[in-house]
Amino acid sequence: MPPLRRPRLPATLPATLLGALLLAACAGAPDAPAAPPPAPPSQLALTVTPADETLAQRGLALVVTRRDGRPIKGLHVFADSGTATQIDFRWSHDGWFSGGRDSVSLSVYAPTPGRHTFTIVTQDPGGVVASAAITRTFVIPDVDYAVTVLPDLGAGGGANGISTRGDVAGWVTGPNGRRRAAVWRAGALTVLPVDTAVNVTATHVNTAGDVLLGFGGIYGSFDWPTAVWVRSADGAMTPVGASGTAGFRSYCCSLAADLTDTRQALGASPAPDYAFRSATLDLRTGRQDTSDTRYVKLNDNGQAVGTTANSFDLYITVRLVAKGFVPGPLPSGPLLSVCDLPGRYTRTLPIDLDDDANVLVDYCGNPALLVPDGQSVWLDRYVGRGQVRLSRQGGIVAALDSAGALHTWRFPGGPVSRLRLSDTRWRVDSLGAVNASGAVAARGIDASGKHAALLLTPVASR
Repeated sequence: MPPLRRPRLPATLPATLLGALLLAACAGAPDAPAAPPPAPPSQLALTVTPADETLAQRGLALVVTRRDGRPIKGLHVFADSGTATQIDFRWSHDGWFSGGRDSVSLSVYAPTPGRHTFTIVTQDPGGVVASAAITRTFVIPDVDYAVTVLPDLGAGGGANGISTRGDVAGWVTGPNGRRRAAVWRAGALTVLPVDTAVNVTATHVNTAGDVLLGFGGIYGSFDWPTAVWVRSADGAMTPVGASGTAGFRSYCCSLAADLTDTRQALGASPAPDYAFRSATLDLRTGRQDTSDTRYVKLNDNGQAVGTTANSFDLYITVRLVAKGFVPGPLPSGPLLSVCDLPGRYTRTLPIDLDDDANVLVDYCGNPALLVPDGQSVWLDRYVGRGQVRLSRQGGIVAALDSAGALHTWRFPGGPVSRLRLSDTRWRVDSLGAVNASGAVAARGIDASGKHAALLLTPVASR
């Protein structure tokens, strides 16, 4: 038997490959993959709330400090950096403090359900960058919703409000291009017989069939609200308050603010900064009561919430005021936006009030739910940011973000869900209202640019 000979390697074999082959031969595993390089140490110290790796909500709160001890002058957080779904969350005081801050806090949220990486990039006053990244998995189930495209007059429409039983209030565009007040009951369109020389929209409809109407005057392309009326279920038309500008600070009422199932209609002065008046019409008795406070939301228990402001000062703070209850405090924790970088003023604007006296507000661009007997919450932790609404009963929060995604959250402690719409021809671009069954009144736009009023209903409830 001839002696075994060592195989000869080609003379042209690169030295690096030769070394790799020899190492593999010594290890006895020629196909073993190379070990990945160790991850670079984080340059930032992070406090993340919630701390869980897997979350059933959209948002996180971050507190950031640098491990090198340098102050932070600039900070950006990139969700899914370099991808089509990237979101850039910028610290509200980015570049503002010349000497920086020892720590920075802000809130962020995931673009979609799934696994997402947040890259935190800081810069000190000298321009030295330090960064870190965290990855979280967001488990947010899809809920199927049926889409009903509500009929119009051929030129589009939109939806503003929805009653407990699912009637929708909104508008359709008439032949002269003006908006005409509309109500849809069981999907059937009723165009209300009111003035067609100006824009008129139906903002609310109640279970009795009363409809709250907002009238707008036309000044070129500028549509300023001028009057509020109620069309009762029997067809009678009644003004809410008195329109006009006599005594500008007492100007009321031109904002069609609210309508309850107890048949209370609310009108208010148009803006929160200078005019502070409101009027309530009891449709059962015909009595009208006026107030020097600008109340903009009512509930079925007779409680109300509105705003007041510090007059004609240069820096106007808008404060929340309430009747019949004490609103819950603002939540604690990081914010994404501020009203004014030096902190000279703030703005707290009520959006909705439910029958349990929970108040949905916009605080300097941050959506919050103020809970009188519980824990108030920043809503971007749950449903992201954008247009947000609260149902009158049932504790349902609905939200529409800038990407057109709709989410709901049942407060308190319920799941966050993403709405999966049955008709993908329509992208929702305006959120009207949500009721206790989770039905949503909204406006959508199709590929041709046409708008339509939409009724979105959970499939399980149909």
